Parts: sequence; structure tokens; C-alpha cells
Amino acid sequence: MSKLDGWDGWDGWDGWDGWDGWDGWSAGPSRRGSSVAGLIRNREALVGPTPVGSQHLCLPRGAGDLPTPHQLDALDQWDPAVSSRLLQTALSEGLRFDAKGGSVEVLFDGKTIARCVRPPVGVFEAQCALTEGWAVHRTERAPEILSQRQLGLAYWSTIVPLHPRRTPYTLRLLGLVLGFGSSVIQRFKHELNCPRPRAYSSRIQPMLGEPGYSVMPSGHATEAYLLAQLTGALIEPTWSASAAHKAKQEAWVGQAKGQLSRLAERIATNRVVAGIHFPIDNVAGRLVGVTLAEFALARFSGGTAKWQPRTFNGVSNGLTPSMEFDPAQQALHGKCGHYYTIDPSQEVSGTPAHPMLLWLWNKARAEWQ
Repeated sequence: MSKLDGWDGWDGWDGWDGWDGWDGWSAGPSRRGSSVAGLIRNREALVGPTPVGSQHLCLPRGAGDLPTPHQLDALDQWDPAVSSRLLQTALSEGLRFDAKGGSVEVLFDGKTIARCVRPPVGVFEAQCALTEGWAVHRTERAPEILSQRQLGLAYWSTIVPLHPRRTPYTLRLLGLVLGFGSSVIQRFKHELNCPRPRAYSSRIQPMLGEPGYSVMPSGHATEAYLLAQLTGALIEPTWSASAAHKAKQEAWVGQAKGQLSRLAERIATNRVVAGIHFPIDNVAGRLVGVTLAEFALARFSGGTAKWQPRTFNGVSNGLTPSMEFDPAQQALHGKCGHYYTIDPSQEVSGTPAHPMLLWLWNKARAEWQ
């Protein structure tokens, strides 16, 4: 599974919050010790003795003596790590997991978001031949596979113009949903507890070190599809335009969305080529990723946003266990390569947006208008 740290490392982005140590004490204990004595003497020289009858004065903050409570823009004032934790808590608020009998589901307000049922061992044994067969692509795809160990910005920013200086709120939002997706998928992995391909065949010989957790659902597939869906929603134009200009906007966005989806599929497929996933892991990951994206969009924007509960059923139900994942099939309709079940009557609407998440969503959307 990808790590969120890889996102922040693109072009040294994680260094921009440090201001290159300008404040003197942010560079560490050794520099801090030499600065403290100077700061003490500097204050004594500037402040002087306390005048008789003086009152402490407050920094002007508008009409009141204290800042306005529940101020959403304060999220821009806090340390970025603190703001991230606050937003992460808001997005995860109200989630509950239910695991039993080889299945696990994540729910919100008593309603299922996504559910996975673990396949029997025969499915994984049949899938092993597929994973071995895809190894023929390793030489061709090795540069991609190695650079996609983390879901960094480089691949996504070739499709849409993402950059820390131009789209900072978009990057905050996408980083948030990646962390959210990672936390959900790790719980799924833990509960399903499925070994990786090498456990079934010594012929797999993965080209990467195996991550230290369960194989299903694929974390890369989950996060890649989650990222593709949310990015596609962010770039959707809303402004008025002439018919001709609107057609050009829609054409650009439509093409970008198609490439984002194909990129998600390629990233997921590369993990199978590398020998650390089965194709069926990607099917389950795609289902969870698409569904989590819909849920997150409802929590970000509210309004008419809806999410459709989906179930991945690893039990064969009469289908051929070795059926290969077909990325051309749609995850939103019927069955995709393996065992999707969808009940349209369970579609959830009217989910309220969380105020902090709506604040971030509006900031990110404004970067694309």
C-alpha cells in the first residue's frame, strides 16, 4: 500500500512549510541553545522595566478580545500537521466497522458504505497463474513500478496541473482522502487476512519487497481510484460560458477524467506485474476506492451528492474463480471481472457535509474555477 509521505515529497514540497529554518530555533537543539541567550538579552534591552499602572495589551483581533470561536479559517493558522489531523478526524467521524464470518464492512450512520467477503483458498490458487503470467511485463514496466511505490504527484500532475503553489488546497484535500482511504483499507486487510501470492507459489518471485500486511483489497488500487474520482470531481467546471466554450471545457474535463481512471487502473495492474498482488485484489480495491470517493464527496460537499453501497463477494456464486480482471468493465454497474453486487435501492442521499470538510472543499474547488 502506498504511504502518504510519498505525496508530500514531490519536488521537496514538504520543505516549504519550514521556511528554511529562518526562525533560528526550528533547526534543532544545537542552534536553539545558542539563540536563547541572545533572545533573553534582546528582550531586556527592548522592553525595559514595567511602567507603574500599565496594562497588558492584546493584539487587535477585530471586535472582540478573543478570536471568534469555531472559526474555520483558523485551519490555515494552525501547524499543517494539526490541521491535517483535525480534517482527518472530521472525515472519519461517524464511521464504524463490522467484521464477522470472513467479511468486513464500513458503515456511516448505520448505513453500509462498502463490504468485502473473503474468497476461498481456491480462488487465490487459481489467481496465482494469472499473477505469474503478468510477470512477463516486468522489464517493460519496472521504471513505473519502482516510482509508483508511493502515490506521488508526478504521474497525476501530468494529467491535471497540480502544484503546491497553484493548487495548495487541492493537494491538502487529496492528501486527506489518501490518508482516509489508507486507514479504511488497512482495517479491511486486517480483518480479511489474506496471504500474498508468494505464499501460494515460489514461481512468483516478486520484484519488490512484500509489504507487511494482508493482500486484499489492494491499497494501491483503492487509493488510486479514490484519487482519480475526487480529482475528477474537483476539476468539473461550474461557471457559465458560451455554448462553444462550454463544449471545449467539457471535452477537456472528459478526457482528463478518462486518463485519471486509466492511470488508476495501470497503477493497480503494476502491483500485480510486480508479483505482490492478485488481479482479484484490484477488483476489490477498485470497488472500495470508488465507493469511498462517493462517500467522501458527500461529506465534503453535501447537497445532491450521493453514495452507492457496494459489496465485493469473493465467494464464487457460480462464476469462474479464475476470471481475469477486465479494466474496461465499469465498477459502477453489475459485476466487474469478479463479484460485484450493487443494490440501487440502497443509494444514500442527503448526507450532510461536515463544516470543516466543506470549508476545504470550497477552497479547493475555487482553484479550478
